[in-house]
Amino acid sequence: MSATLLIGVDYSTQADKVGLACGRLKGEALEIEFAKCPGTHAAVKEQIIAWIEKEKKKKNGAILLAIDAPLGWPKPLSESLCSHKAGDALSEPTTDRMFMRKTDWWVREVIGKTPLKVGADKIALQAHHALSFLDKLRSEHGPIPLAWNPENVQGVSVIEVYPGATLKAFGFPYKGYKDEKKEAHVEARACIIRRLDNKMELCENVKNKMQENSDILDAVVCVRAAADFVDENIPLISPEKSKDRELAEKEGWIWVRKP
Repeated sequence: MSATLLIGVDYSTQADKVGLACGRLKGEALEIEFAKCPGTHAAVKEQIIAWIEKEKKKKNGAILLAIDAPLGWPKPLSESLCSHKAGDALSEPTTDRMFMRKTDWWVREVIGKTPLKVGADKIALQAHHALSFLDKLRSEHGPIPLAWNPENVQGVSVIEVYPGATLKAFGFPYKGYKDEKKEAHVEARACIIRRLDNKMELCENVKNKMQENSDILDAVVCVRAAADFVDENIPLISPEKSKDRELAEKEGWIWVRKP
Protein backbone atom coordinates (compact mmCIF):
# COMPACT_ATOMS: atom_id res chain seq x y z
CA MET A 1 0.00 0.00 0.00
CA SER A 2 1.64 3.20 -1.20
CA ALA A 3 -0.76 5.84 0.14
CA THR A 4 -1.19 6.59 3.84
CA LEU A 5 -3.73 9.45 3.82
CA LEU A 6 -6.98 8.84 1.98
CA ILE A 7 -9.47 11.66 1.42
CA GLY A 8 -13.06 10.98 0.40
CA VAL A 9 -15.22 13.68 -1.19
CA ASP A 10 -18.92 13.08 -1.83
CA TYR A 11 -19.18 15.99 -4.23
CA SER A 12 -22.25 18.12 -4.87
CA THR A 13 -23.01 21.44 -6.52
CA GLN A 14 -24.93 22.25 -3.32
CA ALA A 15 -22.20 23.38 -0.95
CA ASP A 16 -23.91 22.19 2.22
CA LYS A 17 -24.24 18.67 0.77
CA VAL A 18 -20.55 18.04 0.10
CA GLY A 19 -19.44 15.24 2.41
CA LEU A 20 -15.77 15.13 3.40
CA ALA A 21 -13.87 12.38 5.19
CA CYS A 22 -10.31 11.26 5.62
CA GLY A 23 -8.74 8.06 6.82
CA ARG A 24 -5.30 6.68 7.36
CA LEU A 25 -3.88 3.28 6.56
CA LYS A 26 -2.03 1.83 9.52
CA GLY A 27 -0.67 -1.43 8.26
CA GLU A 28 -3.71 -3.35 7.01
CA ALA A 29 -6.16 -1.29 9.09
CA LEU A 30 -8.10 1.71 7.81
CA GLU A 31 -8.92 4.28 10.48
CA ILE A 32 -11.36 7.10 9.74
CA GLU A 33 -10.05 10.28 11.38
CA PHE A 34 -12.49 12.94 10.15
CA ALA A 35 -16.00 13.10 8.70
CA LYS A 36 -18.30 16.09 8.27
CA CYS A 37 -20.03 18.42 5.82
CA PRO A 38 -17.92 21.60 6.02
CA GLY A 39 -20.75 23.73 4.62
CA THR A 40 -19.08 25.57 1.74
CA HIS A 41 -16.94 24.57 -1.23
CA ALA A 42 -14.25 26.97 0.00
CA ALA A 43 -14.19 25.26 3.41
CA VAL A 44 -13.85 21.85 1.74
CA LYS A 45 -10.93 23.13 -0.36
CA GLU A 46 -9.23 24.75 2.63
CA GLN A 47 -9.51 21.56 4.69
CA ILE A 48 -8.01 19.41 1.92
CA ILE A 49 -5.16 21.87 1.37
CA ALA A 50 -4.50 21.91 5.13
CA TRP A 51 -4.26 18.10 5.18
CA ILE A 52 -1.91 18.12 2.18
CA GLU A 53 0.36 20.75 3.72
CA LYS A 54 0.43 18.91 7.06
CA GLU A 55 1.38 15.62 5.38
CA LYS A 56 4.11 17.33 3.35
CA LYS A 57 5.66 18.80 6.49
CA LYS A 58 5.64 15.38 8.15
CA LYS A 59 7.07 13.84 4.97
CA ASN A 60 4.55 11.04 5.22
CA GLY A 61 3.47 8.80 2.35
CA ALA A 62 1.33 9.66 -0.65
CA ILE A 63 -2.13 11.22 -0.47
CA LEU A 64 -5.03 9.91 -2.53
CA LEU A 65 -8.26 11.83 -3.11
CA ALA A 66 -11.33 9.77 -4.01
CA ILE A 67 -14.11 11.91 -5.49
CA ASP A 68 -17.68 10.82 -6.08
CA ALA A 69 -18.26 12.76 -9.31
CA PRO A 70 -17.61 11.99 -12.98
CA LEU A 71 -14.27 13.37 -14.12
CA GLY A 72 -14.85 13.02 -17.86
CA TRP A 73 -17.44 12.67 -20.61
CA PRO A 74 -18.16 9.88 -23.13
CA LYS A 75 -15.93 9.98 -26.18
CA PRO A 76 -18.83 9.28 -28.62
CA LEU A 77 -20.63 12.33 -27.21
CA SER A 78 -17.74 14.71 -27.85
CA GLU A 79 -17.16 13.26 -31.32
CA SER A 80 -20.84 13.54 -32.26
CA LEU A 81 -21.20 17.12 -31.06
CA CYS A 82 -17.95 18.38 -32.55
CA SER A 83 -19.35 18.82 -36.06
CA HIS A 84 -23.06 18.82 -35.24
CA LYS A 85 -25.35 21.56 -36.53
CA ALA A 86 -28.76 22.43 -35.13
CA GLY A 87 -31.50 20.35 -36.69
CA ASP A 88 -29.20 17.58 -37.96
CA ALA A 89 -29.42 13.98 -36.77
CA LEU A 90 -26.61 12.90 -34.48
CA SER A 91 -23.94 10.58 -35.87
CA GLU A 92 -24.28 8.22 -32.90
CA PRO A 93 -27.77 6.66 -33.12
CA THR A 94 -28.04 4.96 -29.70
CA THR A 95 -28.36 6.93 -26.47
CA ASP A 96 -26.43 4.41 -24.35
CA ARG A 97 -23.38 4.57 -26.62
CA MET A 98 -23.55 8.34 -26.72
CA PHE A 99 -24.21 9.11 -23.08
CA MET A 100 -22.43 6.26 -21.25
CA ARG A 101 -18.70 5.97 -20.74
CA LYS A 102 -16.85 2.66 -21.05
CA THR A 103 -16.41 2.61 -17.27
CA ASP A 104 -20.19 2.98 -16.81
CA TRP A 105 -20.71 -0.11 -18.98
CA TRP A 106 -18.19 -2.09 -16.90
CA VAL A 107 -19.75 -1.07 -13.57
CA ARG A 108 -23.18 -2.07 -14.87
CA GLU A 109 -21.87 -5.39 -16.21
CA VAL A 110 -19.75 -6.45 -13.21
CA ILE A 111 -21.47 -4.75 -10.25
CA GLY A 112 -25.03 -4.67 -11.54
CA LYS A 113 -25.52 -0.97 -10.82
CA THR A 114 -25.71 1.62 -13.59
CA PRO A 115 -24.09 5.01 -12.89
CA LEU A 116 -25.99 8.13 -13.91
CA LYS A 117 -25.28 9.08 -17.53
CA VAL A 118 -22.90 12.04 -17.30
CA GLY A 119 -23.81 13.07 -20.85
CA ALA A 120 -27.56 13.11 -20.23
CA ASP A 121 -28.45 13.45 -16.54
CA LYS A 122 -28.15 16.44 -14.22
CA ILE A 123 -24.92 14.88 -12.97
CA ALA A 124 -23.22 16.65 -15.91
CA LEU A 125 -23.42 19.85 -13.86
CA GLN A 126 -21.85 18.03 -10.92
CA ALA A 127 -19.01 16.81 -13.16
CA HIS A 128 -18.34 20.33 -14.46
CA HIS A 129 -18.37 21.74 -10.94
CA ALA A 130 -16.11 18.98 -9.55
CA LEU A 131 -13.52 19.52 -12.29
CA SER A 132 -13.49 23.26 -11.49
CA PHE A 133 -13.03 22.35 -7.82
CA LEU A 134 -10.05 20.15 -8.71
CA ASP A 135 -8.59 23.00 -10.75
CA LYS A 136 -8.80 25.29 -7.71
CA LEU A 137 -7.02 22.68 -5.59
CA ARG A 138 -4.26 22.45 -8.20
CA SER A 139 -3.89 26.22 -8.34
CA GLU A 140 -2.98 26.21 -4.64
CA HIS A 141 -1.14 22.90 -4.32
CA GLY A 142 0.29 22.12 -7.76
CA PRO A 143 -0.27 19.08 -9.98
CA ILE A 144 -2.83 16.54 -8.79
CA PRO A 145 -2.88 13.89 -11.54
CA LEU A 146 -5.34 11.05 -11.91
CA ALA A 147 -3.91 7.83 -10.48
CA TRP A 148 -3.88 4.79 -12.76
CA ASN A 149 -1.51 2.37 -11.09
CA PRO A 150 -2.61 1.22 -7.60
CA GLU A 151 0.91 0.00 -6.89
CA ASN A 152 2.54 3.35 -7.55
CA VAL A 153 0.52 6.15 -5.99
CA GLN A 154 2.87 9.09 -5.41
CA GLY A 155 2.56 12.63 -4.13
CA VAL A 156 -1.04 13.81 -4.28
CA SER A 157 -3.31 12.15 -6.82
CA VAL A 158 -7.02 11.62 -7.42
CA ILE A 159 -9.40 8.88 -8.54
CA GLU A 160 -13.10 8.78 -9.39
CA VAL A 161 -15.24 6.52 -7.21
CA TYR A 162 -18.91 5.62 -6.86
CA PRO A 163 -20.14 4.84 -3.30
CA GLY A 164 -23.26 3.01 -4.49
CA ALA A 165 -21.15 0.59 -6.53
CA THR A 166 -18.70 0.05 -3.67
CA LEU A 167 -21.54 -0.73 -1.26
CA LYS A 168 -23.12 -3.15 -3.73
CA ALA A 169 -19.76 -4.83 -4.38
CA PHE A 170 -19.52 -5.52 -0.62
CA GLY A 171 -23.06 -6.89 -0.62
CA PHE A 172 -24.29 -4.04 1.61
CA PRO A 173 -27.51 -2.03 1.16
CA TYR A 174 -26.77 0.42 -1.64
CA LYS A 175 -30.02 2.34 -2.15
CA GLY A 176 -32.88 3.66 -0.06
CA TYR A 177 -30.66 5.30 2.58
CA LYS A 178 -30.35 8.92 1.41
CA ASP A 179 -33.37 10.46 3.12
CA GLU A 180 -32.42 11.68 6.59
CA LYS A 181 -35.98 11.40 7.96
CA LYS A 182 -37.66 8.35 6.43
CA GLU A 183 -37.61 5.49 8.91
CA ALA A 184 -36.68 2.88 6.31
CA HIS A 185 -33.73 5.02 5.18
CA VAL A 186 -32.61 5.58 8.77
CA GLU A 187 -32.61 1.83 9.31
CA ALA A 188 -30.72 1.26 6.04
CA ARG A 189 -27.99 3.71 7.12
CA ALA A 190 -27.72 1.95 10.47
CA CYS A 191 -27.28 -1.39 8.68
CA ILE A 192 -24.62 0.04 6.35
CA ILE A 193 -22.71 1.57 9.27
CA ARG A 194 -22.75 -1.68 11.25
CA ARG A 195 -21.34 -3.57 8.30
CA LEU A 196 -18.78 -0.89 7.41
CA ASP A 197 -17.60 -1.01 11.00
CA ASN A 198 -16.17 -4.44 10.17
CA LYS A 199 -14.22 -3.00 7.21
CA MET A 200 -12.60 -0.04 8.96
CA GLU A 201 -12.17 1.59 12.35
CA LEU A 202 -15.06 3.96 13.05
CA CYS A 203 -15.28 5.92 16.29
CA GLU A 204 -18.71 6.62 17.80
CA ASN A 205 -18.57 10.29 16.79
CA VAL A 206 -18.02 9.39 13.12
CA LYS A 207 -20.72 6.73 13.20
CA ASN A 208 -23.19 9.21 14.67
CA LYS A 209 -22.44 11.71 11.90
CA MET A 210 -22.87 9.00 9.26
CA GLN A 211 -26.19 8.04 10.79
CA GLU A 212 -27.41 11.64 10.73
CA ASN A 213 -26.16 12.55 7.27
CA SER A 214 -26.01 10.34 4.16
CA ASP A 215 -23.51 12.68 2.45
CA ILE A 216 -21.04 12.03 5.28
CA LEU A 217 -21.73 8.31 5.02
CA ASP A 218 -20.96 8.43 1.28
CA ALA A 219 -17.74 10.36 1.93
CA VAL A 220 -16.60 7.59 4.29
CA VAL A 221 -17.42 5.01 1.61
CA CYS A 222 -15.27 7.05 -0.78
CA VAL A 223 -12.38 6.59 1.66
CA ARG A 224 -13.07 2.84 1.70
CA ALA A 225 -12.95 2.82 -2.11
CA ALA A 226 -9.61 4.65 -2.00
CA ALA A 227 -8.25 2.02 0.40
CA ASP A 228 -9.44 -0.69 -2.00
CA PHE A 229 -7.60 1.06 -4.84
CA VAL A 230 -4.21 1.03 -3.12
CA ASP A 231 -4.55 -2.53 -1.76
CA GLU A 232 -2.85 -4.77 -4.31
CA ASN A 233 -4.68 -7.79 -2.87
CA ILE A 234 -8.11 -6.46 -3.83
CA PRO A 235 -9.21 -7.11 -7.44
CA LEU A 236 -10.59 -4.00 -9.11
CA ILE A 237 -12.54 -3.25 -12.24
CA SER A 238 -9.73 -1.65 -14.20
CA PRO A 239 -8.91 -0.59 -17.79
CA GLU A 240 -6.40 -3.40 -18.29
CA LYS A 241 -6.28 -3.52 -22.08
CA SER A 242 -4.26 -0.78 -23.77
CA LYS A 243 -7.25 0.48 -25.78
CA ASP A 244 -9.40 0.61 -22.64
CA ARG A 245 -6.67 2.55 -20.84
CA GLU A 246 -6.42 5.09 -23.66
CA LEU A 247 -10.20 5.52 -23.63
CA ALA A 248 -10.26 5.74 -19.82
CA GLU A 249 -7.76 8.60 -19.90
CA LYS A 250 -10.16 10.42 -22.20
CA GLU A 251 -13.43 9.61 -20.41
CA GLY A 252 -12.43 8.93 -16.80
CA TRP A 253 -12.71 5.69 -14.84
CA ILE A 254 -14.72 4.59 -11.81
CA TRP A 255 -12.50 2.56 -9.48
CA VAL A 256 -14.42 -0.08 -7.60
CA ARG A 257 -13.62 -3.51 -6.18
CA LYS A 258 -15.03 -6.58 -7.88
CA PRO A 259 -17.85 -8.31 -5.94
